[in-house]
This record gives sequence, C-alpha cells and structure tokens, in this order.
Amino acid sequence: MVIEMMSLMRHFLEHFMDDPILGLADDIQMPEVRMPKTTIKSEEKEYVVNIEVPGFKKEEIELELRGRHLLLSAKHVEEKKTEEENPSKENKNTETKEQIIQKNDSKEIIEYKESYSSSQFQQQIMLPRNVDTENVSTTLENGVLTLKFAKKPEIQSQKLEIN
Repeated sequence: MVIEMMSLMRHFLEHFMDDPILGLADDIQMPEVRMPKTTIKSEEKEYVVNIEVPGFKKEEIELELRGRHLLLSAKHVEEKKTEEENPSKENKNTETKEQIIQKNDSKEIIEYKESYSSSQFQQQIMLPRNVDTENVSTTLENGVLTLKFAKKPEIQSQKLEIN
C-alpha cells in the first residue's frame, strides 16, 4: 500500500511540471529526487544492507543511527562552467584565451555560462530488533553503499524449577 502511494506521488510529481496549462517546465528546474533501491539480507552472523547510490561520493552521503532507525541522506550538486569567445569572431579557434583577454581594447567578449544539476534523497530504514548497532562497518563501492551490522546473540530461554 505504501509503495503504491509512493509510486503514485512520484508519477504525479514527475508529470506536474510538464503540464501545458501550468507552463512551468521550461522556467523551473527541479532537483532530481530519487529513492534508492535498498535490500536487507539476513546472514548467519550479520545483517547486510545494500543501498544503490550511483553517482554519489562518500562525502555527499550522511548516515545516522537513532536506536534501530538508520537515517540516510545524500545530496549531489554538479556545477559546470564554460567559456566562449564572442561567436561573431571569425578566427576564434586560432587565438588562446589569454590572447583574447589581453585584447580588451578591441572589445573582445568572452561569455561565461554556468549550469548545475542536483539530485538528493533522504531515507529512513528500520533495522531488525536483534541488530548490534555498536558493531557496524560501511563501504561504498561501485555505486553501492553497504552496511554490515552484527547480530546480537539470541536470548536463551531457561527452565526454572519451583522450590
């Protein structure tokens, strides 16, 4: 039920800005919001949590444990700057940028263009009851964040004798 609602909301948000009546798609660039694929696998002595985060560097990812709640957030911003000489100049490929800058007297114009893209997400994962949050290791390899949590020993039951 929750997954279906998230899917409907994602579909609505993706197509909302493209609505021809609103006409906002060309004027506003929304950051990309994605929910990473997450798997939790129970092995003999540990739990392995794999989260797909392609394109993110470890410096862009924040992890926080609050009891059994794993909070994950990531934000990636990519800035691009390009420089172009005035397109009206015929021999623009023959001069270097330094030569053009020195020709300020002849009013050569260099255009600077900046653009950026960003993507971000936040996710909360409820960990199993017997997870040992004090014994965890993390790695980021090939766009997959892996967390390994040791399992706490099972509580052993014992029979009590009545005196």
